[in-house]
Amino acid sequence: MDVNKTRWCITRQDMIKYGLTETWNILTLSKYKSWEFVSTVEHKEYPIVGIQFHPEKNAYEWTESQHNPHSHDDIISARFFSDWFIDKARLNNNSFASRDDLYKSLIQNYPNVMSYPNKLGFEQIYLFK
Repeated sequence: MDVNKTRWCITRQDMIKYGLTETWNILTLSKYKSWEFVSTVEHKEYPIVGIQFHPEKNAYEWTESQHNPHSHDDIISARFFSDWFIDKARLNNNSFASRDDLYKSLIQNYPNVMSYPNKLGFEQIYLFK
């Protein structure tokens, strides 16, 4: 199960029509009612992927109004995508020049805000100045 919270998607037919399948592999398709759309793509040459759904919501977003699936299988599915994404990120050899530079850049340096009462679609958000 995945969570689709978007109305802007691309179909397999449009990817073919516009020549996108020459450089992108379609990995998954999803359905919304009778409409099928591309939900995961991977570049054929570069380590670039794109997903058109929210695998993180199964495990981390529990706002009742969102109706996100939270069964054991849903959480396992989210874990699979998390592991897959991290494996792709490990292909990148970039690194910070120093530990100090790394620590200055971590998201943990910024406070998160509980947003549930505002029903923004995320339980926690980061607000930057």
